[in-house]
Amino acid sequence: MNWERRKKLIIRWAIVTAGVTALFWFIWSRVAEVPVTTVIRLTKSQVLPISLSRWWDVLAAPIWSTVFILLFTSDLAKKIEKADVLFGLGFGLVPGLAFGLVFGLGPGLVFGLAGLGLGLGFGLISLIRQAVSKSNRVKELMNWLLAK
Repeated sequence: MNWERRKKLIIRWAIVTAGVTALFWFIWSRVAEVPVTTVIRLTKSQVLPISLSRWWDVLAAPIWSTVFILLFTSDLAKKIEKADVLFGLGFGLVPGLAFGLVFGLGPGLVFGLAGLGLGLGFGLISLIRQAVSKSNRVKELMNWLLAK
């Protein structure tokens, strides 16, 4: 990937992530008070003498999106083989999630999450079908976000 396209991706996703994060905390602030982290521990006995509001996430989100774009579009990302990714997902993420969901949350949440997932899934599928069938704007938006 050339540097011009990478730069466009960084700028566009930084704007999108900052906007979505700001929108999230704005909606949160209308419902409840935005949380503030008052204790930042360095060790068991050392504490930083500052407090941070979650509004700082609006600045942190573009930094994280930039880091991810630089990681996944770098030469390092090309060197990672698909077999390594599949091995990591197969033996790390999948069993961890399965164990946590089955034994940690319990069977009661399974039915609730399944109903929620099905409802959201059907709603999103119908929304996407409507949006794609009505106009070409979704495709234009995705091309813009991907800097094509």
